[in-house]
Amino acid sequence: METPYHPINPMGHPVNTSHGNDGEPEFEFSTASHRVLLAALLLVISIVSFLGNLLVILAVALSRRLQTTTNVFVINLAAADIAITVLMWFHVATLLTFHGMPFSELLCMVVAALSLICLGTSAISLTMIAINRYFLITHKPSSYIWIYKPLNIVFMVIFSWIYPILIIVIGTQTGLGNIGYSHKYKVCTQDTSHENADYLSILGALSVLSPAVILILACYAKIYHHVTSHNRQLYRSRSIDGMSDITCTTGAVSPDQRRLSRSLHQVGDPISHNESSANSNDYDNHNGGVNGLATVLSLEKKRAKKVRKQQVEITKNLFLVVCAFLLCVLPATIGSLIPSSDPAIPWITLILVFNSCINPFIYASRHPNFKTVFKSILSCRPNSIPDGSWRTKRSRSRFSHRRSFRV
Repeated sequence: METPYHPINPMGHPVNTSHGNDGEPEFEFSTASHRVLLAALLLVISIVSFLGNLLVILAVALSRRLQTTTNVFVINLAAADIAITVLMWFHVATLLTFHGMPFSELLCMVVAALSLICLGTSAISLTMIAINRYFLITHKPSSYIWIYKPLNIVFMVIFSWIYPILIIVIGTQTGLGNIGYSHKYKVCTQDTSHENADYLSILGALSVLSPAVILILACYAKIYHHVTSHNRQLYRSRSIDGMSDITCTTGAVSPDQRRLSRSLHQVGDPISHNESSANSNDYDNHNGGVNGLATVLSLEKKRAKKVRKQQVEITKNLFLVVCAFLLCVLPATIGSLIPSSDPAIPWITLILVFNSCINPFIYASRHPNFKTVFKSILSCRPNSIPDGSWRTKRSRSRFSHRRSFRV
């Protein structure tokens, strides 16, 4: 039979085991086999998550087609997940050390702080993705472009990291808890020996996780309502051909229709360059004629419809990312607020960190552009990456010229 481990502090002195209100000793995650199993699972998750999220960042860096506004927040989420996976290695070390801590108390506090910050940043990044899709799908393209200016995006990303830091500073400096080595769970996280340790958990849940969940659900509910309402309107109004005839008779194409198509093309995942060029050529070749105007109107409507359908599909895929996050974070949030759930907390936390390695698999299986770039990277065929960012227009034109000359 295994004997429970009696903890000692970093100075080598035994730590007194506190007792609950009923006189029984508080839970300690001290069984050696359980700690080894948890450490092994964390190590596997960290390796898969590190490689997967690194692949996501590499894909966006190598393909201009993936360099969209939404993917700025996807990259921010991937960076936070990579940081979490690196920090997992410190937690694995503490779980496998059965006599105190394997490193200094100061380093343990840094690891604990960074872990909580990265978890908060992940939640905020998912919230910003939901808000981004909300404005993209339900608002005018001009409003979306005005809100998501490059400088505004930079501020949003900075906020996603600063806000969790402020919450930790406020919580620790006001006596609501402390961070460091947890003698209860044998990892670097909240100092569970602090008398107000539960209040720090409540502060994090109320100031970060709860608002994130509410905003995420509200945004996707609004998107769902908007898309379903739009589809109903399309089914009810089948007089598009008649409107096209009227437009052709007047000899003019609505500027709003062309502006909508161009704006959607700018803010969404790009369609092929050839399609855009074809539209422009058709307009130039047929400008002034009724048939040419009808062709332009038809092409603009088709392109706007294609971009809109593409954006709705991307939004559905990102909603799966959010669902995975909610399924992983809610058990940990609820468990941290229930004192009697202490024995389950280590395993619930395992589910929480498992979320960091799910997202790359969702992108690879559901997102067409990510799937294509992933295949090109994993098969070591960088030249097959669509819109490779390292290739300029000039170099591509030279390559095409040389190839045609040789042929």
